[in-house]
Amino acid sequence: ALASEASKADSGSELAFAIDLWRALLAVRDDHATKEVRGAVTALYDAQSRPDRRRAIVYDAVERATQLGDEKLVESLARRYLADTKPGTGEQRRASRLFRRAMIGRANRRASHGKVAEALAVLDAVTDKTGSFESLVASIDLRRRGGDRLDSLRASAAKLGPPGLRAFATAYIAAAALPSLEGSAFEDASAAALATVRRNWAELRGKRAARALVGEILQQRFL
Repeated sequence: ALASEASKADSGSELAFAIDLWRALLAVRDDHATKEVRGAVTALYDAQSRPDRRRAIVYDAVERATQLGDEKLVESLARRYLADTKPGTGEQRRASRLFRRAMIGRANRRASHGKVAEALAVLDAVTDKTGSFESLVASIDLRRRGGDRLDSLRASAAKLGPPGLRAFATAYIAAAALPSLEGSAFEDASAAALATVRRNWAELRGKRAARALVGEILQQRFL
């Protein structure tokens, strides 16, 4: 039926594009699409000059591949989409969100199967590539559950590039230690964590994770 409809559609039309897309996606049938199938999806993506069509291919293909558990297709498309967008544009922000979601999902699956080192490598790569606070928090939490000491976490945080991300990580790690502190030690540590965030508030004000962190620290101070 698709072949019949395709023969009637004008080349380059919206109908022809939709048919080509569905034909490529219907070939994705399980969690291990062949190289030929993945190549067909990628070739269709590469053939498009319009951003909206590329976006449609990525979103529809990622949705189908996610439903079927095909990690390789999801990740390859997310990486390609991110690499093809211009920094600072709305398209780049959409691509970055998709990339983060795909890769953090992969990390969570690795961690659930006990592959903690692989999960951490994925999370740290996402943080490095996109400056994601979500992947940074997930990495810190996973390391804490694995028994990493606070000194080790602080040392890792100090190596982060962007000042805002580094300040957030430092304050987040400090906040994690607050429940174990009392008296002046608690007061000093919580005040230092808040001060770290406030010094970098110009970069952090638009970050939901930073606002949530300040709220958490203040809640602990007034308990």
